[in-house]
Amino acid sequence: YFEAGVRLVWLVFPKARTVRVYTSAKDSELLAEADTLTGGDVLPGFELPLKMLFEKLTAEPKKPKKKKK
Repeated sequence: YFEAGVRLVWLVFPKARTVRVYTSAKDSELLAEADTLTGGDVLPGFELPLKMLFEKLTAEPKKPKKKKK
């Protein structure tokens, strides 16, 4: 990705409830559920509390509505 010009990569690990944030192929930071994901200088102003993300991922799926006959 970085060879192609990407400046920020987020790898989300739902089961571990973590996100690995890469700012280069060699530089990364591991964020936990209590942290906030930001867009840095790539997406200024973007903030997402990871608790909100992981709550959405673990919420029970909606049951499909039964079709009327």
